[in-house]
Amino acid sequence: MNRVSTRSRCVARAEYESNAMSRRSVIGGLAGAAVSIPFAANAGIFGPDARTIYETETNAFLKQLKDTLSLPTSDDGKAEAVASLKKEGNRWVAKWRGSKFSSSPSFGNLYSVVNAVNGHYNTFGANTNIPKKRLARVDKEIEDASRYLSKGR
Repeated sequence: MNRVSTRSRCVARAEYESNAMSRRSVIGGLAGAAVSIPFAANAGIFGPDARTIYETETNAFLKQLKDTLSLPTSDDGKAEAVASLKKEGNRWVAKWRGSKFSSSPSFGNLYSVVNAVNGHYNTFGANTNIPKKRLARVDKEIEDASRYLSKGR
């Protein structure tokens, strides 16, 4: 009787081991999954990452800013362009102010530009030129923001 029960235990253990996964295969599978997770996160399944969106929107806003600042006072569409710039500037600041990008140099420089330009147009009206000294500072900050953005900062 003892011999039969030992044999049945051995057969049962052999069947269990043949169906069970080895430690090596489990660890190998987990390691493969861990390595592929960072690549899967950037695969675009859920859309572009926040950094890409920030850079795209900031570059578009910089282009709009440069185009609006280059308009002459006599241009008929300057008032509409300035109104659109103020609205877009406020939207951009509101969107990115509470994010992790608010501590980046590109955000800081562009935030300063938005304040200077909106302050000028709010005080003096949409059809006035920005004074040369203020415009030089704004241009430098725009260049700095573009440079920082191109470096991913």
